[in-house]
Amino acid sequence: MAEEIRTYVALFLGQVLGAVIVVAGVFLQGGIETMAIIGGVLLLLCIAGLAYVGTRDEPSTASGTDTPDEASGPSDG
Repeated sequence: MAEEIRTYVALFLGQVLGAVIVVAGVFLQGGIETMAIIGGVLLLLCIAGLAYVGTRDEPSTASGTDTPDEASGPSDG
């Protein structure tokens, strides 16, 4: 659980850093220049990373989960 939290926090901080770089690049360089493009790429990579982490399968835990055999009820045999 702690590893997942660190992953989410790192990707979120990457998004914040990317947004700061984009804004600084646009205002300091007077338009869309290399610095703003690098910030945008960082921002998009972090968004893609969050999408990947959010959709990957969770490891199954033994407590509170039903197997298909348990869910169908007791067998007569």
